[in-house]
Parts: sequence; structure tokens; C-alpha cells
Amino acid sequence: MKNIKFLCSLLIVSAISHAQLSFESLSFEKALQKASIEGKYLMVVLDSKECEQCNEVADKAFSDNKLAESLSEKYISIRLKPGQEEWTRMTQQYDAPSGTATLFFASNGVLLGRYNGTTSLAKKYADEAQLAIDNEIEVINIKSLTSAWEQDARNISLIQPLLLKRKQLWLSTDSLLDTYVQLLPVDSFRSFSQLQFIASFSPVLGSKADSLLRKDYDLFNQAWYRLDLPTRIRINNTIISKTRNKAIRKRDENLAIRVAIFASSTNTNTSARQRSYALNLMEYYLGIADTVRYINYAKNYYNRFLMTIKVDSILKKDSIDRERLLATAKTDTIRTTADKYQVRKTVAFRPIAQFYMQELNDAAWSFYTMTNDSLLLNTALGWSERANMFYKSSRSLDTYARLLYKTGKKDHAINAETEAVALQSKLGYPTKQFDEILLNMKAGKEKIDQY
Repeated sequence: MKNIKFLCSLLIVSAISHAQLSFESLSFEKALQKASIEGKYLMVVLDSKECEQCNEVADKAFSDNKLAESLSEKYISIRLKPGQEEWTRMTQQYDAPSGTATLFFASNGVLLGRYNGTTSLAKKYADEAQLAIDNEIEVINIKSLTSAWEQDARNISLIQPLLLKRKQLWLSTDSLLDTYVQLLPVDSFRSFSQLQFIASFSPVLGSKADSLLRKDYDLFNQAWYRLDLPTRIRINNTIISKTRNKAIRKRDENLAIRVAIFASSTNTNTSARQRSYALNLMEYYLGIADTVRYINYAKNYYNRFLMTIKVDSILKKDSIDRERLLATAKTDTIRTTADKYQVRKTVAFRPIAQFYMQELNDAAWSFYTMTNDSLLLNTALGWSERANMFYKSSRSLDTYARLLYKTGKKDHAINAETEAVALQSKLGYPTKQFDEILLNMKAGKEKIDQY
């Protein structure tokens, strides 16, 4: 997940975990069946493909005994990981291309709510789970709206509230939006508010809604630039995600190229345009499991756009930005004892270095899992080494250690994996997976994992 907020703050936590949320080893359909039989709801956790730290943060919340007890009473829970076929299907269907989402369903498969992100705070998951249950009445409302529209299918005034309700519940709007725009009078497309309404649903490139929305491009631009910048960015990002997912589902290379061109056009800087184009095609080839093309694009992309970035410059910028934020942050005075007080500052801060670390680590890991070619593995090793120069995380150290081991540098691999275990433990996260890899390394096993 590329938009991650890191909190720089002093947190005092006192908690003892006696239980952990039990995730069922069931498919989505089997989990729904079990939820129906037991009169429960279904929670589906989609692990992040791009942010292993986000998954570890969620682990901490799911280890909370109160959360485990409250969710077990009302929910069947499953957790899907990148690489699983069902993870791919659900991330595409529910517009979560990188995962990092928790979906809440009624036992009939209707989506009641979702939480985009992860947190170590168990209460957040409990609140989202309850909010989804409370939303069940909204599902009844949407059935009523759907029924009314089906009885009068050409009534535009019935489609608008249905579109809005489906959007509110994170349900697909694409087909209904196409129906809506084809029923609109021609002069409706002269209205800025109507064009903005259509755009707010992020129509897939090449769809009826997209074509009619941009038919008069000058007029569209006038309406478009009356929207604020964050809204425009959000809409464009959703269009890119939805269209790329469709291209992957259909294995449509022409559509993939079209979305890459569109993504490129949303940037003004030449380098950013080139990077966006390459990134979207690379993601397409990865999505359709075209390993050869993915590897070729990845080598060029990461060597050209990330390995040329100066680490020291990024770390210096992060340090300056952090200090600037802390200097202007509000202070809280906390009474700790009868005669002692603590002054605390809390700021939301996203270090650029961690973003680059994550991108390079993901690339290195993909090569590690895809190939045994020594030249490619050494390329990935260089990416991994640079990732840890930007920022050391337990996952980036683990990737580095595995690549060292796979390229024959076993003593260095053991040292790096030992560091990964120590950092994971220091942060209070489970170390079992790393412990097993370290034991296999020390035993000198030829294969330390399934790769």
C-alpha cells in the first residue's frame, strides 16, 4: 500500500493476549455456507501485496483476545493472501488491487461494509464489524431501490439514488452507470453538475459512460477542473485501478496499453509520465502471470526509476520534513504521577524512504519467488540491498537474507535473517515464520522455503 501514514508518537500500551482470532481455512463460498448455517456474518481479510508491514500491524490487532471473542460470536473469518487465486479474484471484484482491505458480508454474500487499511488497534476492527452489521438495513433499502427501478427501468430519477447507494456500499456501479448515461437526454451532457456526477463513479475507460462523459472534451475539462484536486486524483486513481483490473481479467493488452497511456497523462512531469506508463504495463503483465514480460519490464523500471535515486538525499529530506512537522505540532501534557508530567507530540508522517524501501523490496521478492536465474537473482539482491539502505524493516531484511542464501552467500544470509528476527521481536510482532527460515539456513538446507 503506497499511501501509508506512520505515526511518530509515544504510545504506552498495557495488554495481555490470551487468544488469537481464528481464521478458517475455507473458500469464500464455503465460508458463506458456514456463516449461513451458524447464523453469522463473514469477514474476509485481504492481505496487502505491497505492504507486509501492514499485514504485521493487522496481526497485532487480531491477536487481541477481546477482538477474537467478539468477532467469533458474530462472524466466520477467513484471511486471503497474495498469490492465492481467490485473493486475486476478490481484489479484482471488490476493487482492491493491492489488497489491504477487510470486507464484511451478510451470509447471502451481500457486502455490508469494508475497511480500507490496517491497524494495530483491535477496537477499530470491532467497530468496523459492528458498523457492517448496522448497515444491513441499508441492504434492505438497496433491494427496495433496485426493485423500484426494475419495475420502471427507464426512469432516470430511480437510477440516481440506486447508483449512490451502491457506491456507498462499495458495490459495482459500472453496468448501471452505462444504463444511466444512455437514458440521459442529449442536453444533459451540457450540464457541469451532470458531468461531475458521472465522473464521480470513475467509469472504466472505453465504457459507454466514459465515452459519453468525454465526448465534448472541452466541456468535460471545464466541469472536471471545477472539482478540487484531491477529488480528481481519487477519481483518476480509481479509473486506472478498475480499468487495469478489467484488462487483467480479459487479458486485453490493448486495454492495458490504453490505461497505461491514461495514467501517464495524469502526470505533468516527463519522468513521472514515463514511470507511470511503465508501471501500469508492468502490473498488467504481473497480473496475467506473463513472467517473461514482467521480468523484462521490471528490470528496466526499477533500475531506471528507483536505483538512480540518491538515498542520502531522501533520508535528509525525510529528516527535515519530520522536524518541521514536530516543530509545529500541538503538544499534549499527560500527568504520569502525582508530581510528574509528560509532554507529548503526535504527528502523521509518511517518510518517502519507506515508500522506496517497499517498492524495491516488493520487486526483489517477486524475482526471488519467480526465478532461479543467477543473473536475475543478483539484480534482485542489488534492489534488496538498496531497499535496506532506505529503511530497514523485518520484511526487507528477510527478503535480503533469502536472496543472499539463494545466491550462495549463506553466512551473510544467516546474519541478515537473525537481524530480521530481532527487529520483528522488538516491534512485538510474531517471529515464527522468520524463525523457521533461520533454522533452515543454519541447518544448511538446499531449500529453505517453497521457492
